[in-house]
Amino acid sequence: TYGLQFHPEVTSGLIANWMDASPDFEKHPGGQDRRRQLDGAARHQAAADAWLGAFLGLWTGGQRDAGTRRAAG
Repeated sequence: TYGLQFHPEVTSGLIANWMDASPDFEKHPGGQDRRRQLDGAARHQAAADAWLGAFLGLWTGGQRDAGTRRAAG
């Protein structure tokens, strides 16, 4: 059994869309300003992609590329 506590499928583009849809996102507890949020997403994206590819490979019995996809932004 696996449990995930984050969403590795989320892209920087999706994060930007969420922020656009909620202009007061910075006011929420733990909220970060737009630049900091997008910088953090960019900084951790490659590691999240690598983790997701490895996890899906294990989960699908070695089909490492199963479900991995990442569009820019």
